[in-house]
Amino acid sequence: MGRLSQIKDIEQFKLDDSSSYDSHAEDYHDCVEKLCEPFVKQMVKLAYLKHGQRVLDVGTGTGIVANLTAKVIGDSGTVIGVDLSEGMLKTAVLSAKEAGTTNVQFCRMDAENLGLPTESFDSVISMYAIDHFPDARSALKEMHRVLKPGGRLVISIGCRIPPWGGGCLTAYWVGIMRRIKQIFQPHLYAPNFILFLMNKHLKYTISPVHSSWGGRNPGKNLSNLAKESGFDIDYMSWDHNMIAIQSMEEFWRFQLALVTELRKKFQYTTSDLKDLFYAEFKHITNAALKRGGRLYYCAAIFIVSGSRK
Repeated sequence: MGRLSQIKDIEQFKLDDSSSYDSHAEDYHDCVEKLCEPFVKQMVKLAYLKHGQRVLDVGTGTGIVANLTAKVIGDSGTVIGVDLSEGMLKTAVLSAKEAGTTNVQFCRMDAENLGLPTESFDSVISMYAIDHFPDARSALKEMHRVLKPGGRLVISIGCRIPPWGGGCLTAYWVGIMRRIKQIFQPHLYAPNFILFLMNKHLKYTISPVHSSWGGRNPGKNLSNLAKESGFDIDYMSWDHNMIAIQSMEEFWRFQLALVTELRKKFQYTTSDLKDLFYAEFKHITNAALKRGGRLYYCAAIFIVSGSRK
């Protein structure tokens, strides 16, 4: 399961990882709400929700999945969203109030040790969170434990290339078309652009920035792990989406909020190097805009769903 052995202090890793989001929660919410809307709708649809059900959202972040789920199950149902980031949970509570959602609760809780009753939920949903769990197997076993027999699991992970099927051709074709467009116009694509600059300037970290248990084939590893954890998998899919970013400042904020590698590496970077990094980011981005280029944020997802045996 990848890099678990490289993390010397598991509990400290969890705290560092979750707290890295705290001051970026609002930017995270704004970007994910736009970028991941089709993914959220697909995952909620796969949960086969009904009025009056109890649903758990693991790694809820700013509550985007939880709030949509709450609307689907109606006032007679209940959604509980759990996360370790206090900043994310604070934003989740505010977003629920703004949406007028009254049947959702947010709690600070460790996904690998859920303080919730056994067989108490009809569905468990978790979007883009499992890569942050050092022991993904324990997290999935906990999801299995709190689900009722026959209850639904819908879980996803970031996955650039799907592990099988025609989706591979689609992913490669999308990549080729982006490179062709860049020949004629200087478009910049996140997060690839920021990762390029990071490899140039920010190569050092004290500890791993991700648990990265999924390795080079996270989609395949996720489906296998779900089966090993006691789930009957009945659906797997890969999808991608892209949104246009309107300004250099927004392009920077969104990448700082979403790219875990950048947030964590900045923790161990001197002010001078941070300034140099940002100056080059700003120069390249503004130059691209002046030449008619556009700024894009791209995302890809692999979704696995099934039922508890």
